[in-house]
Amino acid sequence: MKVYTMNYKDPTNLMRGFFGRWFKPGTVNMAPKPGDVIVNTAKREDFAMGMMGTVIEEDKSANTPTYVMEWAEYPKKISSEFTCIQGGFITDDDKVQVIAEISMTQDHVLERIRNEYYNTNN
Repeated sequence: MKVYTMNYKDPTNLMRGFFGRWFKPGTVNMAPKPGDVIVNTAKREDFAMGMMGTVIEEDKSANTPTYVMEWAEYPKKISSEFTCIQGGFITDDDKVQVIAEISMTQDHVLERIRNEYYNTNN
């Protein structure tokens, strides 16, 4: 399993990916495989949001590289204090902080996940 990071300039693109269950790396040379994790962020000036998910499969019917995703986290507002390098990659120094911020789940979401698991497995 590999962890890939990608930052979009427009938060709208991040939301489209969440609701469409896809990830599009654009022109970046990135080829995630099923099971790999995508940390997807969007940053504009002092506003940033992010989400994480797992690649399910590549969408071979798309004209550009597109991956079907299972997003583990809803897009959430995060600190904009991270650096992106050419192509939208988050620097290694900032990657851990971004992942930690995205991973902080609110209690009511955790409770819903527990309830769904309990109802499904009992």
